Amino acid sequence: LIETKEGFRKEIGISNADLILKTGTSILHPTTFIKKSVLNKYGIYDTRYHSASDYELMIRLKKNHCYFYFTGIIISNVRILNKGRVSNNCYAHIEAYKMHKFHKTGNHNQYIFSFIHCLARRTVKKILLKI
Repeated sequence: LIETKEGFRKEIGISNADLILKTGTSILHPTTFIKKSVLNKYGIYDTRYHSASDYELMIRLKKNHCYFYFTGIIISNVRILNKGRVSNNCYAHIEAYKMHKFHKTGNHNQYIFSFIHCLARRTVKKILLKI
């Protein structure tokens, strides 16, 4: 269940693990269970990525041919508040660009545009609030 300002909504099949590399889609990390042996082999969260260390780990695991299984069981309730969302953090788009470029997924250029869009949206919002 995901809580939004409008109430709760149920999400089924949130992410297909194959889409991580093809489109830059992510798997919500609170819903993942990773074996200790996998973390020992491929490493833990890379905290150099402040906003998206979980996303980087999912990319790294997928690049190393780790398998992701969808159970269809709701195991986490997530509250989405617009201010705290990573997508509203322009810096997170730069982190995503660096991760995709480092892992050579071919998706890094989309984050240049999303960063510019984020900055433009923030600037327009500030201007409108002054009017």
